[in-house]
Amino acid sequence: MNIKILLIIIGLVMFAMGGILGFVLGAGERKVMPPIDILVDVPEILTNQEKKVMVVLESKALDSICANLTGEVTEIIEDTIVIISHQELLEIRVEQGAHIVRGLELIELAEIQKGELVAIYAVITEQGELIARGVSVH
Repeated sequence: MNIKILLIIIGLVMFAMGGILGFVLGAGERKVMPPIDILVDVPEILTNQEKKVMVVLESKALDSICANLTGEVTEIIEDTIVIISHQELLEIRVEQGAHIVRGLELIELAEIQKGELVAIYAVITEQGELIARGVSVH
């Protein structure tokens, strides 16, 4: 019985010393990491999938990346649709010959009204420009 009490006391003392040691060494402090450029400074923390994406993004063979966008139309400026999506304004240039539909009917860009919901199939060019290849008005 005395051995059990002695082991409990030793355990409590070790637990208390561990807490004190952790506090002294600053283990309880909240550390803020400086901003880093993940793509340049620490590529070793990228997953295999992210590394493969980086290879594709850096490839000279890459012409564009596809994007499916949805949002509410805020305005139409010449050949550009401006939508709000997730509280962000996005400008998407509509390429000549893009399919614009409402239901099953083909329509013109000028027929889209402010406030309508749209789903846009676009590509992102090397320069970061969004270019619509298809627009569906809901």
